[in-house]
Amino acid sequence: MLKQMFSSIKPDMYDRLNRVATLSLDQLWRHLAAKEILRDNPEKILDLCCGTGDLTVAIAKKIVLRNIAVPGTKMVVGADYCEPFLTYAEEKTQKSRGLINQTPTFLQFVEADAANLPFDDNTFDAVGISFAFRNLTYQNPNSGKHLSEILRVLKPSGKFVFVETSQPRNLIIRKLFHLYMRIIPVIAGTLLGQSRSAYSYFAGSTINFFTKEVAVELLENAGFSVEKFKPFMFGAVALVIAKKI
Repeated sequence: MLKQMFSSIKPDMYDRLNRVATLSLDQLWRHLAAKEILRDNPEKILDLCCGTGDLTVAIAKKIVLRNIAVPGTKMVVGADYCEPFLTYAEEKTQKSRGLINQTPTFLQFVEADAANLPFDDNTFDAVGISFAFRNLTYQNPNSGKHLSEILRVLKPSGKFVFVETSQPRNLIIRKLFHLYMRIIPVIAGTLLGQSRSAYSYFAGSTINFFTKEVAVELLENAGFSVEKFKPFMFGAVALVIAKKI
């Protein structure tokens, strides 16, 4: 169902909705996620559920342009099961300011299902996800399989970094956040000519998604050790850093 829903959305419109709904702060959060992913000089990186490639581009820019960490990087893979999004991600990479006229030979995109990843055990030093962990785990019958696949393809002590919506602790802020999420995605989706049902799903899954405690418990039960849970926007968004035990 989710695959069909995402395939019905135009990738460029999806990007626009993200910018509108987050006031473009989603780019900052992806930048911080990319920085954490690269912190330990990983050789092989997977951007899982890469969508339109924003996190993949953020990682590639840091490697190619900013020279901040990764002389040993051999591979960055953007993986998603939605072919139109992958095509758009590749085009975005080719046109991206800072990557244009570059040939990042370490970068590739792969069509893949998160429940059955086409990679060997212990392949990646780091796996990143930006705003798709919710889709893999919230009311998803394959939630356990998704987490076990991430764990499987990570090397021992490999890093799992994701940025995702969360739940503000303050009751008033949480209610305001939920009200915002009921209104903005549906309005933006309608104005952009996209499926209202799809954006209603985004709103509903965000409003009902896990608290910090539930997310940490889910990860620890799956075999991860949570090292950091850093909230943003009063807790409406969080950057999570975990390691394979």
